[in-house]
Amino acid sequence: MPAKPVDFKERNVRRGIRAASKENLIVSEVEIEPDGTIRIHTVPPGKQSQDDELDKWLGEHPDAGQAQGH
Repeated sequence: MPAKPVDFKERNVRRGIRAASKENLIVSEVEIEPDGTIRIHTVPPGKQSQDDELDKWLGEHPDAGQAQGH
Protein backbone atom coordinates (compact mmCIF):
# COMPACT_ATOMS: atom_id res chain seq x y z
CA MET A 1 0.00 0.00 0.00
CA PRO A 2 1.51 3.38 -0.95
CA ALA A 3 2.33 5.85 1.77
CA LYS A 4 -0.22 8.56 2.43
CA PRO A 5 1.04 11.98 1.33
CA VAL A 6 2.10 14.32 4.11
CA ASP A 7 -0.74 16.64 5.06
CA PHE A 8 0.78 20.05 5.78
CA LYS A 9 0.47 23.51 4.33
CA GLU A 10 3.52 25.45 3.18
CA ARG A 11 1.91 28.63 4.46
CA ASN A 12 1.94 27.18 8.00
CA VAL A 13 5.69 26.56 7.74
CA ARG A 14 6.20 30.11 6.46
CA ARG A 15 4.11 31.53 9.32
CA GLY A 16 6.13 29.60 11.89
CA ILE A 17 9.42 30.78 10.43
CA ARG A 18 8.16 34.36 10.26
CA ALA A 19 6.99 34.20 13.90
CA ALA A 20 10.39 32.89 15.02
CA SER A 21 12.15 35.64 13.06
CA LYS A 22 10.00 38.31 14.73
CA GLU A 23 11.28 37.00 18.08
CA ASN A 24 14.88 37.33 16.80
CA LEU A 25 15.34 33.56 16.71
CA ILE A 26 17.39 31.92 13.99
CA VAL A 27 15.64 28.97 12.37
CA SER A 28 18.14 26.11 12.18
CA GLU A 29 15.89 23.30 10.99
CA VAL A 30 12.31 22.51 10.01
CA GLU A 31 10.98 18.98 10.45
CA ILE A 32 7.76 17.75 8.89
CA GLU A 33 6.56 14.42 10.25
CA PRO A 34 4.60 11.90 8.17
CA ASP A 35 1.44 12.84 10.10
CA GLY A 36 1.86 16.51 9.09
CA THR A 37 3.33 17.72 12.39
CA ILE A 38 5.65 20.68 11.79
CA ARG A 39 8.58 21.31 14.15
CA ILE A 40 10.65 24.46 13.82
CA HIS A 41 14.00 24.31 15.60
CA THR A 42 15.67 27.59 16.48
CA VAL A 43 18.95 28.89 17.83
CA PRO A 44 18.71 31.34 20.74
CA PRO A 45 19.53 35.01 20.09
CA GLY A 46 23.26 35.71 20.10
CA LYS A 47 24.25 32.26 18.87
CA GLN A 48 25.41 32.01 15.28
CA SER A 49 24.64 28.34 14.86
CA GLN A 50 24.39 25.05 16.68
CA ASP A 51 27.91 24.27 15.44
CA ASP A 52 29.24 26.74 18.03
CA GLU A 53 28.61 24.17 20.78
CA LEU A 54 30.62 21.53 18.90
CA ASP A 55 33.42 23.97 18.13
CA LYS A 56 33.61 24.96 21.79
CA TRP A 57 33.72 21.33 22.91
CA LEU A 58 36.38 20.42 20.33
CA GLY A 59 38.45 23.40 21.52
CA GLU A 60 38.30 22.03 25.05
CA HIS A 61 39.17 18.47 23.88
CA PRO A 62 41.96 18.85 21.28
CA ASP A 63 42.56 15.09 20.93
CA ALA A 64 38.90 14.27 20.24
CA GLY A 65 39.12 14.62 16.46
CA GLN A 66 42.12 12.35 15.96
CA ALA A 67 41.85 8.72 14.78
CA GLN A 68 42.92 6.18 17.35
CA GLY A 69 44.95 3.42 15.74
CA HIS A 70 42.62 2.65 12.82
